[in-house]
Amino acid sequence: ISYNLIEPHFNSKPLNFIKSAIKIKENVSFTETSRPTHIISFQDSIRSFFINWSDFNGRSSRSEHNWILLFSLIVNILFYLIGIFLGVILYVSNATSSLSSLILVIIVFLISTIVLIAALFLLIPTISLTIRRIHDIGFSGLYLLLFILVGAITYYLSSYMFLIYIIPFYTWLIFTSGERKYNKFG
Repeated sequence: ISYNLIEPHFNSKPLNFIKSAIKIKENVSFTETSRPTHIISFQDSIRSFFINWSDFNGRSSRSEHNWILLFSLIVNILFYLIGIFLGVILYVSNATSSLSSLILVIIVFLISTIVLIAALFLLIPTISLTIRRIHDIGFSGLYLLLFILVGAITYYLSSYMFLIYIIPFYTWLIFTSGERKYNKFG
């Protein structure tokens, strides 16, 4: 799949590290700014996401960021569908027996706990990816702290204001191309 929201992937790590961590084709051509001209795949983006989970330096391309957004959207939809399915079963089983309702409540609790643990597990890699994406655009990662602070204030005031605030931020991250030259972040 190739579309305008995906650009060639690069990383600030030396090419030897990237070749050992991710299987990159040997015939990758580079531009004059040492950015690979190939597009990162969905699988390589997920691998890179977990390999670079604690790397707050360097840059991440639009392709890496957008594939991770797609991956998290798919996982969230899957968990929402499971939750809706279990909620419907729990609602229907309330009329029949209390033992089956108790079992379903326990299953819903366990799945909710697993989702919460997974969200906490993915929090730091997501923050590091977003900081690297902001670096790619040419800004400091401290802008993420400003975004979170203003986002918390708007969410406290109104969830609708939060949506009006968050949509332009993610639009900026998704559609803005990275600097094609070296910047102070890599």
